[in-house]
Amino acid sequence: MAGFISISSFNTKFKELLKLTPKQYLSNHMDVRNSITTSSIVEAQV
Repeated sequence: MAGFISISSFNTKFKELLKLTPKQYLSNHMDVRNSITTSSIVEAQV
């Protein structure tokens, strides 16, 4: 859906741009995601 041929090509580009793997990024930013209060608008989109 993001326009990449494979997950491998996405991961390579992600690491190239952010200098982190998607897994590293997720673990580093999980605290931020947990502190956000969800609203009904966000829940409807998920």
